[in-house]
Amino acid sequence: MRTWFFMALLLLLPIKVAGAAQMYRWVDSDGNVFYSDQLPPVSARDIEQKRISTDIADDDGMNYVLRQAVRNFPVTLYNSNCGEICTKASALLTKRGVPFSEKNPVQQPADSAALKALVGSLEVPVLKVGDTVLKGFKEDEWNDALDAAGYPKTSQLRPPHGVSSTLATAQKGEKLADPQAAAKNFPVTLYSFDCGELCNKAKALLAGRQVPFAEENAQDPAIQEKLQSLIGPNLVIPTITVGPDVMKGFDEAMWNKALDTAGYPKANQSPDSGSAAVESK
Repeated sequence: MRTWFFMALLLLLPIKVAGAAQMYRWVDSDGNVFYSDQLPPVSARDIEQKRISTDIADDDGMNYVLRQAVRNFPVTLYNSNCGEICTKASALLTKRGVPFSEKNPVQQPADSAALKALVGSLEVPVLKVGDTVLKGFKEDEWNDALDAAGYPKTSQLRPPHGVSSTLATAQKGEKLADPQAAAKNFPVTLYSFDCGELCNKAKALLAGRQVPFAEENAQDPAIQEKLQSLIGPNLVIPTITVGPDVMKGFDEAMWNKALDTAGYPKANQSPDSGSAAVESK
């Protein structure tokens, strides 16, 4: 039932708007509660107009899971130019996309004193994950500590909002995917539900460009959890992923740029950009 869907979603999830300045809440003759960036119909009652910020917060290149790990279990690497073992130590963190603070006890007296206070000697490398301290590089032990702290096993870092990793690849002069390889190299997923005009525009853009995509319904609790792992507890609808890139809210220019650089065919016409979503009551 439509009433149940909207109210249950409002009670359970803080879904917020991205890129919209105005939101309207109203009740129809059957008591259904609606939220939209479109003007309510003449028959609507109990109309409320809300002004909502368009800013997208926490856009630091980290998804929600990684950001929580960094917040709860910060990583510090005590390292130096000790050869292969020290190179492997920093390479493991870089490969997993773990943000870390690197301290060199050989070059910095303060780092030397901190390391000695921590482990009683000046041996390197030493890894500190939250309160866990690991002396010497043992790949399995380091990975276990990072796993326990919630760090992803592979890099989840992405460029800041508005710059896709595919665009960054193009700026480096590397060859981008051709149209035939785009779907394989940069698969597209659309997180959506029956949110009205905005979600329709999102689907129309993809259809107009003949982009094959998987559509995930934000009404499904399992999909909600999956989406929260990408963008945090405040869900934004629609959200699209193009390969590793995550874009919250419908922004035609940004979506087209990501699809262009991924190698998807262009369309002769695209929908107008805009935004709308549901806000928790």
